[in-house]
Amino acid sequence: MIELTVQLLVDIDEAGNATLTGRHELFNHDPRPVSRLSRELWFEHTEGILRIRPLQEGKRRVAIARVHDTNNLAKFACSPSPAIQPGESAVVGYTCEGGRFISDHHWQQTAMRYTRQFSIRLRHRGARQLVSCVTLEEHPDGSQNSATEALDWEDSEGDVTLTLRRELLHPNQVITLRWEVDRGSA
Repeated sequence: MIELTVQLLVDIDEAGNATLTGRHELFNHDPRPVSRLSRELWFEHTEGILRIRPLQEGKRRVAIARVHDTNNLAKFACSPSPAIQPGESAVVGYTCEGGRFISDHHWQQTAMRYTRQFSIRLRHRGARQLVSCVTLEEHPDGSQNSATEALDWEDSEGDVTLTLRRELLHPNQVITLRWEVDRGSA
């Protein structure tokens, strides 16, 4: 499998409650059909077990199979139906609610497979002003580099929006986005 695009949308309200939407466009380069894709989500803070629902896009239906849950971690599988046949592309997605951004503001994403285009768009409502933002790439060999040059941000009407785009990620490559906001006084 090759991930043609991975798009993550994170919407954080004024209280720190988050809704995450993950959209993965995949190409099956394998000679076997693909009927299960493992995923994992982790938040430092939650309001209980994470609530995950499938996104339905195109002709395929997606079911979510919970594998392991703790208060701040969910391991699950997205099961597309019909299966993604050899040579086919398909979109598989999900939404997650229940994660919270309270103190340490960061998101870490590991590329599960080769990924042509990765993007994360994060909107932190009521954040008022971005104080700092750092993005790092960790490569499978353990080396790291800054990815801050690929970051765009804006603050508008009391909200901070961050957009990070990367290309040609390898399996086990990790992208980390850390940000600090100054809520100030209204």
